[in-house]
Amino acid sequence: MNNRSSTRVRVESRLRFHPFAAGLAPRAPRRRSAFTLIEMMVVILLIVLMTSILIPVLSSASDVRRAREGARVLSTLINAAQMQASVSGRGSAVWIQRLKNSSGAAINSSAAMELVLADVPPPYLGDTLSSTANVSTGSVVTFTNGTGSPPPNLTAAGIQNGDLIRFSYRGEFYVLTSIGANVWSIAPLDSTQAYPVNGNLPFQIYRRPIKSLASAVQLTDGVAIDLGFSGADFNTSGTNFNFQFSAASGDAGQIIITFSPTGALDLVYIVSSTTGSASVFRPLSGVYLLVGKIEKIPPQAQSAQNPYPANWQDFDCRWVGIGRQTGLVTTAEVASAPTGTTANVITSLRLARSSQNTGGN
Repeated sequence: MNNRSSTRVRVESRLRFHPFAAGLAPRAPRRRSAFTLIEMMVVILLIVLMTSILIPVLSSASDVRRAREGARVLSTLINAAQMQASVSGRGSAVWIQRLKNSSGAAINSSAAMELVLADVPPPYLGDTLSSTANVSTGSVVTFTNGTGSPPPNLTAAGIQNGDLIRFSYRGEFYVLTSIGANVWSIAPLDSTQAYPVNGNLPFQIYRRPIKSLASAVQLTDGVAIDLGFSGADFNTSGTNFNFQFSAASGDAGQIIITFSPTGALDLVYIVSSTTGSASVFRPLSGVYLLVGKIEKIPPQAQSAQNPYPANWQDFDCRWVGIGRQTGLVTTAEVASAPTGTTANVITSLRLARSSQNTGGN
């Protein structure tokens, strides 16, 4: 075989086993077709359905977390006030500010979102060592600084309506109400106690707490203390509080809760910004604060979408209680949303107290 024949055989042999030799071309990769309009609509519909299911669940969980956090902040500040009272030996207080704007005007008199520690000033004993109070006509007291000294000006000394006075460093406390600079009237703190014996007596005036230099604490957005359903001591019928923390519209005053050096609950002041006076009392059983949703202060209208219009009916909300003797702070969730003729805020509170503490403090 000559060289030309040999070369042709080799070429034909190579072509026989090459893919192109059999007329085969390389396959183009298969292209994936795009989504159809129907498929895209189905996907969008599924997303919308899942979102509509998850949003209420997530929103409810968020409401629970906010209420729990609000109750935790409140109880922590109360514990801080009790510790401060023990350290100072003079007592301390929590100042609960009704919701107001930057100019001091009330926004919602039944809601409070701002809390701050308050200090108890030292007692006022008069201007001289000879200062006395002359209880001459039962409820009227005339103050003097001793023979030859001008009478004290209690108003200039910062004494206000609602401050307390005690005589001879012992005995019962009386509430001061203003008549003049050095002539005031008094009323028993406890309605069952008698007026002091007439005569010139040394005195101690206990002024209401004042804000400390500590920064104010704000509750979580959307959460507030519902003062319309907060208060102290149950009334005899067991349907409401003896001392309600609600106020007339336009009142931007404060609720001031004081603690003794032992940490026990001592006095509560309800200060009015409209009258400038304060009512003061000593709780017998305890103070109860309802931490709820700001949009339900005051309660909304009841509807199928909103079956529990008040915070005391809403499972997401929290009760914060302060015991009278020990000052123990407890937090419990609203355990039930009762309806019917027996439904009231005290029923809700009692059910919450009987349930397990939720650990918000």
